[in-house]
Amino acid sequence: MKGKLLAEGEVVVDTKSIASEKAPARLISHLKNEDFFDVEKFPTASFVITSVKVEDRQAHVTGKMTIKGITHSLSFPAEVTYGKDVVVAKASEVKVDRTKFDIKYRSGSIFSGLGDNAIEDYFVLNIVLVAEKK
Repeated sequence: MKGKLLAEGEVVVDTKSIASEKAPARLISHLKNEDFFDVEKFPTASFVITSVKVEDRQAHVTGKMTIKGITHSLSFPAEVTYGKDVVVAKASEVKVDRTKFDIKYRSGSIFSGLGDNAIEDYFVLNIVLVAEKK
């Protein structure tokens, strides 16, 4: 934080922790294998915040997303709230193109003839970033 503003940060995700109470275990297992996140080879994914521009309570967060060792820029709007020594930024429906990170399994934009077996190229993140002044 710089003053009361979120300025930079890093979020590291343990990809082996991918889980869901709603999805079948078979799907979760498949998401962890080489077709998707290849968690044995790439046990973490990360997002490094490189800039935050704030107007009123609306922020525009920009950073570098790394999945499977591949890094691309990602930007999204976020709603910012301030507390004593804490800033919270919430972003909903952040779309990430999985094919940019070599996750091509059943991608309709890469493989032809998949019909109903094609899987959407984008996955959606709902993000809550909490920055605390230490």
